[in-house]
Amino acid sequence: MGALHNLANLLRSLRVGAKPLARAIVDVRDGCGTLRAAFVSLRAVVAGRQPPSTRAAAEVLFDGAVEAIDALSGALGRADANAIDARARLSVEVVVRRAGAELDGVLCLADLLVAAGSPSAVSLDLADVVRLRLCGPRTASATVVVTLEPGDYTFVGDPVVAASLLEVALASVARPRAAGLRLRAERTEAGRLWVSARPDDQRKADRAALTLTIGAPVAAAQDVARAVARAVGADFDVETGGRAARVLL
Repeated sequence: MGALHNLANLLRSLRVGAKPLARAIVDVRDGCGTLRAAFVSLRAVVAGRQPPSTRAAAEVLFDGAVEAIDALSGALGRADANAIDARARLSVEVVVRRAGAELDGVLCLADLLVAAGSPSAVSLDLADVVRLRLCGPRTASATVVVTLEPGDYTFVGDPVVAASLLEVALASVARPRAAGLRLRAERTEAGRLWVSARPDDQRKADRAALTLTIGAPVAAAQDVARAVARAVGADFDVETGGRAARVLL
């Protein structure tokens, strides 16, 4: 994975000459078989430990990872590492970055699936959870400014499950032109916490705003989130068109 992200950075930099770029392309191309085998093995471990309620989603998730690696291998195999022009360089960069984002997202969702297998029940504050897990630099991520509307964000649950479900919700509604995202907390009659996320087109300076880094959307992310939420007694829903997403913790 490190070599893959390094190649993406080399492809973007105009200061990198043909020789080091050619070596990096060959290294990643030759390593695609090993990378594929690693994700196939991880698929067997993670999916094999899932209950029926989440196993199908886990398998689809890793199938997407294998497809991304195969697409990467094909693109690098077609590229002439020793004579790559600007147009070909841009084309390869797009494939490399897409594969890196997809594989990083799959690994994050694998953590969610593992955590959901034996979730903890701890008294938490959602703001503290996202500060701990979604703040700071992360690979293949987007930065979003999230404003928390006033409210009680305490709940009892697993921090990895909660943060991962919220990350999928944020990624599902984030829009390039939106000023940011807004979170709202609501209580059910049973005392559970509903958190809704939606684009905030007119964000103003707010002390409650958090700058978070979220992974790029993965094709199977919403299906994994829904399956995991059902398995742990939570809920996850995205409105048609990505206008809003809700998570029940």
